Amino acid sequence: MAMLFEIVANHHGVSTGQVRDALVYRRTSVDLFVLAVFVVFYIAVANAIVRSMFHSVPSDGPWLRSLATAVTACGVGAGGVVLFGLYSATYEMIRIGNTHMSYRGGRSPWNQHQSELLVGGVILFALVAAYRHARDRAESRESQTI
Repeated sequence: MAMLFEIVANHHGVSTGQVRDALVYRRTSVDLFVLAVFVVFYIAVANAIVRSMFHSVPSDGPWLRSLATAVTACGVGAGGVVLFGLYSATYEMIRIGNTHMSYRGGRSPWNQHQSELLVGGVILFALVAAYRHARDRAESRESQTI
């Protein structure tokens, strides 16, 4: 690696120390874009799952809906973490132009925050379910008054 760093440094007119420092630099804007695109996808999928779940679970048993939402949120959150890992790795491979990730795979900020991503996915799913529940209740009230 030292020889490679020296060649890159000579080619770009910088020191080998600057080349080594560049290895750990990541543009935050790219990482935020990757996360934002996935969050939009996750919300759309969570909404579809919640709609399907609420059609299957009777609305007169709020504890049953809450239990179904909690269990489903954990499963969808775990699946979301796995899908996000695949999505972010694929995006990184496309961005770099090489499918061999080598040490770059360990530099991804998402690998160090799996539990935070899981908790975030569960909370986001619960928020989508709460929104859908409130919307369904408002629609049923409107239909009863008409």
